[in-house]
Amino acid sequence: MADAGRSLDEISEFAESLPKRQRFFAVVDTLEYLYKGGRIGGAAKIFGDVLQIKPILTLRDGKVEPFEKHRTKKKALARVIDIVSEDCPRGEDFGLLSVSLQQSINGDELVLLRNEFKQRLGMQDVPFFNVPPAFMVHAGPGVIFVTYFVD
Repeated sequence: MADAGRSLDEISEFAESLPKRQRFFAVVDTLEYLYKGGRIGGAAKIFGDVLQIKPILTLRDGKVEPFEKHRTKKKALARVIDIVSEDCPRGEDFGLLSVSLQQSINGDELVLLRNEFKQRLGMQDVPFFNVPPAFMVHAGPGVIFVTYFVD
């Protein structure tokens, strides 16, 4: 923004707007770590395991909350792709406001998500990042995080 000639006030206002505009979704591979962390009860874990329930988690007011639940991780990831495709700004002009992905283990799923977002959002690249250890403790291996900013 500075290179484009924007004032310090404009840049500051833009930066201050980012936390309200950030979106975050996570799909866990297993309910085990949500159970161990006390985020779900034993019955929810048992039924979730049997039915292959994979929650989509989000952040609201700084707290992790369930957004939706789907049967199988594949369906949960497909739903995240749809949500982001509807909500995220299009094209390369958005720079840092584009989608980024984080995952702890399975790179194949990241490649699938990257290709979908590139095609649907008209982006050249979707960066991958490693999940910070503090998140891994609560979400477990195989968790996928998708973050982006809305207009």
